[in-house]
Amino acid sequence: MSTPSDEVPRVVQLVALCGSARPGSHTRQAVTLAAEAARITGAEVHWVDLAEWKLPLFDDTPATVEHPEVVRFKALIKSADALLVGTPVYHDSVGGSLKNALDYLYLPELGDKVAGLIAVGGGRLGQHQALEHLRGILRETSTWTLPRQVAVPTAKEAFAANGKPVDKELELRLTLLGRELVLRTRQLRPPRPARPVSPPARPAAQDDSR
Repeated sequence: MSTPSDEVPRVVQLVALCGSARPGSHTRQAVTLAAEAARITGAEVHWVDLAEWKLPLFDDTPATVEHPEVVRFKALIKSADALLVGTPVYHDSVGGSLKNALDYLYLPELGDKVAGLIAVGGGRLGQHQALEHLRGILRETSTWTLPRQVAVPTAKEAFAANGKPVDKELELRLTLLGRELVLRTRQLRPPRPARPVSPPARPAAQDDSR
């Protein structure tokens, strides 16, 4: 008979959500490091980078809610156990691209998920206020947010050319966030019998040059 010590820790299905629409953003660099720590700890990481995913502007109409990219996005979020969410900081708040993406998500997609939060800004202030705004959005959808969070100020100075943090303390904080997200998710989310269903593939582009 197996004992608790013999059990293999379950794989956590994690979506790394980069909320910056700028390719190669510092937000992506921060989320990447935390996501790698989560992977090493036992997560299967699925990426949503809003520089690559082109979600339409949310207006709560069938044309946008039923858009193929939106359907694919919602299915991927719903299939996850946990979210690692990184936001760029604009005017001391959540970036517009991320807020637009989150507006598509409700209790069916986010309820009882576990989330780790990162805010990356160009200035020295504003990151913690952005994190509080993000925490409030997710609280409204019954998402468990970790007390641990990471604020990255003066982002242009925070990362080296290779994408690694210049400050070893920042690297440690991002690593601990990714690791704790996996461990807390195992505690807060019951095991599921099977892997999540893969989201629908992007439809092939159609030639509309009639």
